[in-house]
Amino acid sequence: MRRSIGALVVSIGAIGPPAVSQAPPDSGGFILYKLQHPVGTERYRARQVGDGVRIETGWKFNYLGSEVTLDASLTLDRDRRPVAYVINGGTSTMTTIDLALEIRDGRARVRLDSADRSVDAGGSAFPISHYPPLAIEQELYRYWRKAGKPAAIPLLPAGLARFVRVGADTVAIGRRSVALDRYAVHGLVWGAQSAWFSDDRLIAVANGDAELDRFEAIREGFESMLPVVVRRSVEDEIAAQATVARRVQPIHKGRFAIVGARVIDGRGGTPLDNGTIVVEGGTISSVGPRARVTVPAGVSVINGEGKTVLPGLWDVHAHYEQAAWPIVSLAAGVTTARDAANEFELITALRQAIASGRILGPRLLAAGVIDGGEYPLGVVTAATPEEARRAVARYADAGFEQIKIYQSLPPALVPVVVEEAHRRGLTVTGHVPTGMSALQFIDAGADQINHLNFVTAVLRTPPAAGQPAAPIDLHSEAARQAIERFKARGICWIRVSREVKSSPTRATAATLDTSRVWTSYRSSCDRRSTARASRPRRRSEPVATSTAHWRSLLDSIERESPLC
Repeated sequence: MRRSIGALVVSIGAIGPPAVSQAPPDSGGFILYKLQHPVGTERYRARQVGDGVRIETGWKFNYLGSEVTLDASLTLDRDRRPVAYVINGGTSTMTTIDLALEIRDGRARVRLDSADRSVDAGGSAFPISHYPPLAIEQELYRYWRKAGKPAAIPLLPAGLARFVRVGADTVAIGRRSVALDRYAVHGLVWGAQSAWFSDDRLIAVANGDAELDRFEAIREGFESMLPVVVRRSVEDEIAAQATVARRVQPIHKGRFAIVGARVIDGRGGTPLDNGTIVVEGGTISSVGPRARVTVPAGVSVINGEGKTVLPGLWDVHAHYEQAAWPIVSLAAGVTTARDAANEFELITALRQAIASGRILGPRLLAAGVIDGGEYPLGVVTAATPEEARRAVARYADAGFEQIKIYQSLPPALVPVVVEEAHRRGLTVTGHVPTGMSALQFIDAGADQINHLNFVTAVLRTPPAAGQPAAPIDLHSEAARQAIERFKARGICWIRVSREVKSSPTRATAATLDTSRVWTSYRSSCDRRSTARASRPRRRSEPVATSTAHWRSLLDSIERESPLC
């Protein structure tokens, strides 16, 4: 289902930066990547339109079997000041935009889908949409340079763009060396985008895209620099977050106690009023009623009266596609997260940076993705048993806790992946591959299943030919057998909310909506290797802080990432 980001029509007056000389039309193209896998292209051309120039661009890509197309144009006057912008199509497999923009007499006339409005264009604003085509971003960069590289460029219909130079790279392209300036670009996407320029040409970018996947784009002819783009973007993003971490110091660390608070144990037990928690060396050393827990001498005491303390939250299905995401999770109370598929270079660097204390974020558990087929997720793929074992070994050697199978992996390779993962002490989760059912997936040895839709598919009675799927009936033979097989394998348990029951003890399955069925998945810990199972388990440390402290932290993030 697509979310409409919206369409704009903006009319902008002729007021702008000092007039610049007209540049000759150009053309080019970019290779588009998702998690380093090439998925399509963007192609642009500039052509003469009267005294001005119109840049026409469009992309087309296929991500996991879904086609995405987008077309856009930016019209510049004879001095290369923007006078019109039109964009329509998909910015991702989940988001669309339909925008038209016209610039006239100092006003910006904006059409968003079918809604029109007029806004002040300002003297130097540039019309552009979030997650823009590369050719349009290139024109924004040229505009910024010709304006004298101001601290920020106002955008229409709203926002600011900033170009911050963070370094330089020299890449070998064929027999020549090309010097590139590397920037952190703010205001076009969530967080910061890494971008490389050669003079006034955009060469490459890396960022999270409109559906929050890791995205790279590289100018045709420069494809060999993909490893540089991946490595440098990760380094720069982590360096920026390290700056935030240095500014935001803990209120309490080392040895301290929280006394008098209401304590939530996180396991469904009765809350403990007037409780005491003692933290030493980063872990909870004791917790219980205030009258029974002794606070060691010399320990700093935090008055918790009137407050509630709960264990750090777990996010068991995250994808940290940008280095700015972990700190946001931490600010929301998440202290442990499972990253369930990512670029290898990004997630390993993030985990190391968090573990070392260089950046702020939850403790990370990593699931390494393995896929296959024509439209895979990422670049770690397998088509043979040997490739499957090598993929598992790469993740195991890097300390990953889990393997995530994706749905284009050939079903015949599922037991191969499972066997090798279990041999190395990793559990296996994932999407159920095409051609398998959830029951076949667990019969092949999978320990977990990601996403409820794979489970509900086997709870339904198969419909007659040409008939729609029937509602889930938990009393049907198909549902009962499936649930028993899940229980026998220790994979999951399914419970029905009593809120939808027609009596205190029995659910009315005929009217049960799938949104009222919860599925919880747990690891088959008994299959883990002795070495992995014997690793010390850390107890959750409470977050001892204040609203003002987290407000300060979030303000710091916002300064680094204006769109937070």
